[in-house]
Amino acid sequence: MCKVELQTKLKNLLVVRYGKNDDINAGDIGFKDFYDQYQDELDTIGKRADLLLFPQTTTSLDQDISHYTNNQLSELVPQAVAALEVRSSSYQVKRYRQDIAPTYTKSGKLAKTQKRAFLSFTPKVEDLLGVAKWINTYNVPHFYVQVFFDSIYFISFLDILRLLVQPQNRGSLYYLETNEKNQQKQTLHINLKQGVRIGEIELPNPVAVRKELANGRLLHYVRLEGGTCRLEDSQLQVLLEQTKIAEDKLDAFSNLPYQTNIAALNLDGASERA
Repeated sequence: MCKVELQTKLKNLLVVRYGKNDDINAGDIGFKDFYDQYQDELDTIGKRADLLLFPQTTTSLDQDISHYTNNQLSELVPQAVAALEVRSSSYQVKRYRQDIAPTYTKSGKLAKTQKRAFLSFTPKVEDLLGVAKWINTYNVPHFYVQVFFDSIYFISFLDILRLLVQPQNRGSLYYLETNEKNQQKQTLHINLKQGVRIGEIELPNPVAVRKELANGRLLHYVRLEGGTCRLEDSQLQVLLEQTKIAEDKLDAFSNLPYQTNIAALNLDGASERA
């Protein structure tokens, strides 16, 4: 629903699906080939974003280019003005902020007895180098978009790197956590206040779904349908302005010591959250 709203608001741009949307799980026929191809692509170009924004004048462009060949994409992707990686959260921002009252020490640090007291952008540590490689491959500005059940926020990947290259930000502006619900993968939790709110969402409806795998195993999960997405024109303008700023600074991207900092995160097995 938000993709449609984004296209409606950004009249001079085309919103195109780029990330692969294969409905395939471990145990499905063809999963191994799919996984091997995905790993090969990571090694070659880096990690794809979910959506790309193109100028309205771009020719020979479908609404979904995820199935295009590598040769087609190598010519097309560099024409994009921005890439959007979409992450979801099961929280409502307004309700969370009403119910959570953080406790700070005299020095301004969050009290050790209290868990992280803010909702966040949630890039996975294992994805960071892949995203950086993709940006260096295509020279396209990249943004993380965090979608909650009532709000939508964005932050540029360059701003994420700037947080990582300053060690004093850890434990205040961002935390490193190992989440059980995410296969114990290390995840950055970056304070939403480091980004920009661009819209709001009305709750969709939950619908139960059953899927039968090739080996007879049944998967049961919930799919969300309906709901509405309203994006704010003024804040979308902020996104477009940051796109231009990011594009101007991509030449200096390789000068940031992000690789060392990301490597340090990968080696740090200790979680900052109980």
